[in-house]
Amino acid sequence: MYVNGVYADSAFKLSGSAKVTGNRKGAAANNVYLSKGKPVTVTGELTGGKGCIGVTAEKSGVFTSGLANGGTDALACFAGDAPDSFMELNEGGEATLGVPSFRVEGSVVKVSAPKGATLLCTAYESSGKMVSARTKTLDTAGCVDATLAELKINVTPPSGGYYKLFLLGGDYAPLCAAWDSTTSPG
Repeated sequence: MYVNGVYADSAFKLSGSAKVTGNRKGAAANNVYLSKGKPVTVTGELTGGKGCIGVTAEKSGVFTSGLANGGTDALACFAGDAPDSFMELNEGGEATLGVPSFRVEGSVVKVSAPKGATLLCTAYESSGKMVSARTKTLDTAGCVDATLAELKINVTPPSGGYYKLFLLGGDYAPLCAAWDSTTSPG
């Protein structure tokens, strides 16, 4: 079954008891799709209830404007269409949408994760024996770009050794695939 939701590539305003859920494109949820970084502008109180507006964005980051206009539970009215997506308020009081991920570029780790996620770095001898592990709990949601030293989890594998990075949720379940210095050039 193919049912379209809302494709927003220009101004998209919401208020009241708006509900945009249950729309699918194939097996995937397809409710409000925000392209070109366009936000949902909240123009009044949102009264549709928890998860009444499913959202997919072309890129992670802030996806609302005027969220405070939606009332005290406005953030709860939104739900990410992707099953592993997360939403949180940024410092400016707007909603952010992200999908847990990380990559290594040179010595910089680029992380997108919910607040409270843990980055685990482990070092191994060439035989596979783990020799050290360090963790960093992320105290903000969204994107973090930092070196392992800046994150204070720098580990140095012994000569010929390697290291791995893991991104874990609050329950220590993996949020995405691990990164291995032997198979993923940095």
